Amino acid sequence: MTDLTIFSVATDRYLEFWLELLSTAEKFINKDINVQWILFTNREDEIPWAVAERLGVNLVTVRFESSPWPMPTLLRYELLAKTADKIEGEIVMHLDADMVFAGSLTKNDLIQAIANHEIALVRHPGYFRPSKFAKVMFYLRNPRYILSDLKSHLLNGGIGSWENNSASLAFVSRKDRKVYVCGATWFGKKSSIIDLCSSLSLRIQEDLSKNIIARFHDESHLNWFAANNSFSLLGPKFCYDKNYPQLSGIMPTLIAVEKGKGTDWKRQ
Repeated sequence: MTDLTIFSVATDRYLEFWLELLSTAEKFINKDINVQWILFTNREDEIPWAVAERLGVNLVTVRFESSPWPMPTLLRYELLAKTADKIEGEIVMHLDADMVFAGSLTKNDLIQAIANHEIALVRHPGYFRPSKFAKVMFYLRNPRYILSDLKSHLLNGGIGSWENNSASLAFVSRKDRKVYVCGATWFGKKSSIIDLCSSLSLRIQEDLSKNIIARFHDESHLNWFAANNSFSLLGPKFCYDKNYPQLSGIMPTLIAVEKGKGTDWKRQ
């Protein structure tokens, strides 16, 4: 029985990132978890022989041609929905290719994360704020966040980057802006994840038919889902970034890799 299916999109240079993700996963994912990997890539022939041999049937590659940004990220829901018949895991996890494991992941971690709801989403690290006394200390040590957070609450109704274009199906009304989640890490029971991907894929296609692309692409649509559905909210240890002072003291399970200039990851 396959316990967990992890799927990622890794075209062009992202294959190297994915290979590092795989290497760290093999180190930190508990050995009692049988993992299937589904990889959407245009470089399947460049996967090292040793990797393919080691994973065997637990590696499924699906041809996905390189395309202009942001299509590789925007179409990930459609890719998984169309490949549902290849999924063997009871739990399905999406990971950006440019993530690495830094802490253990056990079967109990997965079970507990979806014990009350069948889908688990992760609070965006840039918009996470500590609670109680730790929150007071955070603002005292980082006073620039006081004004920026106040401005965000006044203008946006909360701390996050929700879609503001009401013509987009990713739009989230001000009253529903409770928590902002990241698009890098999310998982849940197989049937629920397939339903999520099928639904968001259709919504994205409808947007595209009107020449609309949400500001933060697949993440914007995931936050529409979060605003309108029940889910388990996980902390930013599942998408850790050492550059965010608000994450001080958190022991990471997954870390977002710094890709250098030209990315739109750093938001706060």
